[in-house]
Order: sequence, then C-alpha cells, then structure tokens
Amino acid sequence: MSRLPLKYKSGNDVQEITTAEHNHLAYLAGLELETVSGTYDQSALGSLGKTQQSGDLNVGSFTNTEYNGNVGDHGTLSITTTSTPIYLQDASVSIHADFRNPLYQKQTSGQQEIQEFNDTDQKDLGETLAGIIYTNDYPGTFYLGSSAPSSDYSVAVANVMTDTRTTGADIVYNIYQRHTMTPPTAIGLMAVARGSSSPFNASTGDYKGLIIMADSHKSKTAKGCLDRHLSTITSVNRPIGSYLIRSSSQGAPTQTGTWVAKGTATDTRNAIEDENYTSQFAGAPVYKTFISTFSGTYTSTSNRVTRTSNIETPTTSTNPTFPSTFTGTYLGEFSSNFTGTTTQTTTYSNINSNNHWQVTSSTPQDFFDGISVKVGGVEVASAGPSNTSDTTLQGTSNGKTYNRGSAVSGAPSGSQWYSFTESEDVPATFVGTRYTSSTSTYAGTKSSTFTGTNYSQQDFTTQTTKSFVGTYSSTFSSTSTPQFTGTFVGDTIQNTSANIETYTLYVRTA
Repeated sequence: MSRLPLKYKSGNDVQEITTAEHNHLAYLAGLELETVSGTYDQSALGSLGKTQQSGDLNVGSFTNTEYNGNVGDHGTLSITTTSTPIYLQDASVSIHADFRNPLYQKQTSGQQEIQEFNDTDQKDLGETLAGIIYTNDYPGTFYLGSSAPSSDYSVAVANVMTDTRTTGADIVYNIYQRHTMTPPTAIGLMAVARGSSSPFNASTGDYKGLIIMADSHKSKTAKGCLDRHLSTITSVNRPIGSYLIRSSSQGAPTQTGTWVAKGTATDTRNAIEDENYTSQFAGAPVYKTFISTFSGTYTSTSNRVTRTSNIETPTTSTNPTFPSTFTGTYLGEFSSNFTGTTTQTTTYSNINSNNHWQVTSSTPQDFFDGISVKVGGVEVASAGPSNTSDTTLQGTSNGKTYNRGSAVSGAPSGSQWYSFTESEDVPATFVGTRYTSSTSTYAGTKSSTFTGTNYSQQDFTTQTTKSFVGTYSSTFSSTSTPQFTGTFVGDTIQNTSANIETYTLYVRTA
C-alpha cells in the first residue's frame, strides 16, 4: 500500500485520505491520460498505437486472412495475410510545471511530522491509482471492438484490423478510449506553500506553510505519479496498466498478475469444401504399332517357246503387281484414375517479429548468423551463416517451401527482414477415359517372283497360266493424342465464412 496523501479536512485541520478517496485522484490521472495533448496522442506514455518509436513495446498483432478469389473458384487457392502490430508507447517521465509533491505524516521520536513524497513514494501512489483506473475502466483506458461499448468512448486507434469478407460486408475493428464518466467525490489535496507572493503556490522557494492544491496542480500531480509507475513497463516487467493482444490459439496471458479481457476482433475467411468439377485435359501422344499377316491367292502367266532343238534354259519370271487392301482395328490403353498435385501458396507481406524471413550476419561470423524463417512466432525453416544469400528454404519438418521476397524495414540491429511466400503441394485426383479405339486401313500393291526352267522349241510357243498361294506380313503404325474429360475433387470457395482466429485485448488490473 502506498503512503496516504494528506487532504484538507476543515478549519486548520488536515488528515490522511481514505482508500475510497483515491478514486478522485485516479479519475484526474485518467483524464490526463485521455487529454494529455488535447487530443489522442499515440506517442504519449501509456498509449496504444500502430506506429513504433524507439523503446515502444510490441504487445501483439492482429492478422486478417482472405482467399484470393471469388465464391465458386477452385483449383490452386492462395491466401493473402495482412498483419498489424500494436505498440504500447514508451516515453521518459516528464514532470509538469504544475506538479506539486503530495504530503504525508509520520512519527519521528514521538513527534508527528509532515513530509513531502519522494520519487519512490510518487511511483507507489501511481501504482495504487493504476489499479483503480484499469480495474474500473476509468477515462484513459482502452477497448477493442467494431463499435464503442458506450457513448463514453471514442476512436483512439482506427482500423487496427479489417475482417475482409467476399460479400463486401467487411468489418472494421478499432481501439476505443474512454473519455468521460461520472466523477467521484472531490477532495482537497495538500501541498507546501512556496513562493514570494500569495497564493504561495510556486514549485520552489522557501517554506511558507501549507496550502490546498489548485485543480490544475492536483491533476498534474496525480498524472505525474501515474507516469512514474507506467514508465516501469518493459518486455520483462509488465505491471498494472500493461496491455497484451492474444490470439485464441495463444490463450490468455500467462504473465504474473490478473489480466482482464477488454474486447475482441475476429478474423473470418470463406469456408472451403471438397467439390467435384469437370475439366478437359490433353495427354501426351501415344504411338501404337502392330503386325498383321495377310494370306491371298493370285495367278500369273508365263510364256514358254518350244523349238525343234529342244533347248532348255533357266528363266526367271516376275509376276505382275496386284492391288491389296487391309483394314485393322486396335484398342488403345485405358486409365480410370489420374493423380497429380496442385500447389497452394501463402504470401507474407506484413513482416514483424512473429512473421518474417530474417538474415543475420556479422564479421566475423558467429554461431547465431544465418537465416531464420518464422510463421506465427514459430521457426519453420533455418540455415547457417554460409547460406545468408539463399532465397529458397525447405521447411524444417513441415514439407513446405519458403521463398524470399523483398526487403522490409523493422528488423533488429544487425539483421534484415524480408517478405516471403510459403508453398506446399497437395494431391488432386482426375477421373476419365484416356484413350479410345481406332481403325487403320492399309492400301498398296504386292508382287511375287517365280524362278523355273524355260523350254524353247522352234516349232511352237506355249503359254502357261499358274496359280500361286502365298503369305506376307505388313506393319502398321498409328499415333493418337488422347483427350480425356475428368472429374476433379478439390477445394472450392463457398459463400459462407468460418472463424479463423479471435484476438483479445487484455489489460493487467492487479
């Protein structure tokens, strides 16, 4: 428990404020959070914003995903991912000129003394006020949603996530800040009177007694104490007043303290279902060769001249050519199933500490140099110092391929971030007839040669007609390009949506 500041009671009396009377100081500090510069300022200590400045703490991010296609599209479906990181703004404590040290009483050697708060006392009082502000949603606190929870809130950080819908009915989520409430009962806070003239409310000078703080002094004093507390927030120390954004897959914060949800944002995406659709494909040319044996009968005529000398001479006779036609039919191959693959690609263009292709290099190189690819905060691929120029990596254990894109800013010192794509092959099955039957016709001529003995006589000439029975073989070749229509079973974009991830804004209250 922090020291109890002194308030004005009545007459010449002062007394310690009660626990409930801290509410008035918390209310004044909350108003200063909301109106620190007249309008909302993302650079003010304790504010939330989308712009990172030196020292600002990343408290999480919102990610919207959508299919790059329309309802009914199928085949290779890719997803666009848009991430928006949110930062809790850091700044040095700047004590306003109207700040006055609160007073407290203590006993020293039996004497009742009045002392001014030191820096540690101010920070402790700030922690007490923070517990009231963030537990009870005082002015200056934040809420996440697509609409304000009440008229007491207005937009502080616009469009931290747009849930993109195929129907065009996109949902825009904002971070709202409370700016008004019914004020608690006011108290008069005491301070040391200083200065050279009445009302002796200067911040420096000789002691002139005690005075009641003016309203501006009281507000700046409450805000100064709160700032001393908020300035202690770091990545490893998240006291009361710290904010975190957690996805539904991450769950509630596991850090020390009590964390309370302050609104949600949901990323939806069109539902995907397996559906059949028809498509025509052309296969590679198919060459078929077969041999057929032909049997036929033909006749030939030879002349033999007989002479009185009866001279026998060998002779060779070539039969005349004759037309021949052959028609044959063959049946091509048939396949009822054709299996292939399709590639699904995801592009990561909004790079942050959870989603990035990071190259770290130093001279000389050390153990930590190399490539690290992260998706959703998990390292999915990596390579050593000798591979820093590689643009393609295989996933460590998920079978996916990662390709480096363009360089982006924001990486830690000594490193470079890149956008990247994630792709994987998924199976696809086609069903249809690949080849059909075909008929080929051969037309040509055939000839046959007869070798025998010719008998020559001078007296007469004899003409002889002979019939021959013979066989021959013919080879036929045919080329066909199969055309086949098949049914493809794969993902198709539906006109319905499904919740992909819900993001919750949490604040520590105790």
